[in-house]
Amino acid sequence: MKIRYALSAQKDLQKILRYGLEHWTSTAEAFVLQLRKRLESTLTKHPNAGRKGRAHGTREFVLVGTKHIVVYMPPSELRPAAIVVRVLHGAQQWPLADSGEA
Repeated sequence: MKIRYALSAQKDLQKILRYGLEHWTSTAEAFVLQLRKRLESTLTKHPNAGRKGRAHGTREFVLVGTKHIVVYMPPSELRPAAIVVRVLHGAQQWPLADSGEA
């Protein structure tokens, strides 16, 4: 199964990296890479992981070992790839006004 990242999710990952570079420089890049690997591994093995999302057509799961919530659209007959919509810290509010990108 393929996994695509919406622009909003790409921006989220960039923000996480920027935050990490400011606060824990030596491990920031490795953290974001590990986050992506775990996210992709989870979705590949469990394309309907987590619970029904708060935004229509999405699902959400907490990425184990982190405080991050992955919001995604599962694959369907019309869309064979899962689309990661957001990667949020658990303290962030969701849904957000700009979350409709896919």
